[in-house]
Amino acid sequence: MIFQNSNPDETVGKFVELGTRHVENLRRVTRQIKDAQVDKDNDALKKALKEYDDCLEKYIPVLMAEAHIYWNKEDYDTVERMFKQSAEFCSVHDVWRLNLAHVFFIQDTKYNEAIHYYETILRKNMNNLLGLTAIVIANLCVSYIMVEKNDQAEDIIRNLEEAEVRAFEENPEKQQYHLCTVNLVIGTLYCCKGNYEFGIGRIIKSFDPYQKKLGPDTWYYAKRCFLSLIEKMTKNKVLNIPDRTIIEVLDFLENCEQYGKEINTNLQPIPGDNVKTIAEESRMIKRMFIKLRD
Repeated sequence: MIFQNSNPDETVGKFVELGTRHVENLRRVTRQIKDAQVDKDNDALKKALKEYDDCLEKYIPVLMAEAHIYWNKEDYDTVERMFKQSAEFCSVHDVWRLNLAHVFFIQDTKYNEAIHYYETILRKNMNNLLGLTAIVIANLCVSYIMVEKNDQAEDIIRNLEEAEVRAFEENPEKQQYHLCTVNLVIGTLYCCKGNYEFGIGRIIKSFDPYQKKLGPDTWYYAKRCFLSLIEKMTKNKVLNIPDRTIIEVLDFLENCEQYGKEINTNLQPIPGDNVKTIAEESRMIKRMFIKLRD
């Protein structure tokens, strides 16, 4: 909203200008901190440290907004460079660490770097895993798998399972989607790599129990994998899918049909749109599999 009427280049320029001013303030306050330490002036040090924190909290949103422009252009090299240039001031800030982890993760070749930063976030939240955004845990698990550290991924998943069990005991009515999301992301990864048998098995497992796990978001990710498999089967690009896997898929879709009768596929349907329920979509996909099987 700040630069609503600017063109993209002007917007970037204004963010750079604004960011430069924030960096100058941070450098100024850093000098004040060092002077107070030398003078052993605790009052001045306390005041400078508070000002530094305030300046940093003002700078982080500006940095993120500028980085978001390049992220949307898929210019991840520039985003990474921006984060590294700001490390002097921001490297201890969780928002900076988390977003740098995302930048490494999205590039597909820097999973070890992503792990380093995701782990710093995870360690601070080990006693409150459900307080973390599910995609953070999912991305970390996928990163472990991609560098052949499956045991670490399984450890996190076990801890997440235990956390969801405890949460369910405390509040049986509250739905928990963390574990489901992690398994969905891992299952999708294996499907993308062509291992549909394992990937789909992981996806199906993630929905147990259906009445707690089935929702618009989780269904969206699951159906993408099934539709991808259908497309590949139609074009004969995937072979040797075991019958038991197809049977598991059909059973899964029947369960989605049973439990998804009252659940819209869109969380925020547009008035007048013909919004389908999960039950309707699952029936449609099931018919596709049956036709392909026959």
